[in-house]
Amino acid sequence: MLADRTDAVAEESHQPFAALSREMAYRSLYFFTAAYQRGEAADVVSYLAAEAADLGIVKRKRARAAPSRFAQLTLTFADKP
Repeated sequence: MLADRTDAVAEESHQPFAALSREMAYRSLYFFTAAYQRGEAADVVSYLAAEAADLGIVKRKRARAAPSRFAQLTLTFADKP
């Protein structure tokens, strides 16, 4: 059920499924419940899609790893393998 809800949130927010965190979607159900009880939300999918960035459902982009200083280290010569 959680994967289906997360997939529906991804579809409504026009994000790829892999860009969303299922764990954070699960944790965000608490906030939906509170908003529902206050009368501020009626549909779980639309609420989570609208608040996805604020609730942390959308995964952050990772910084590119710096290239290793050993990446271009040559241990042998072509003429002497």
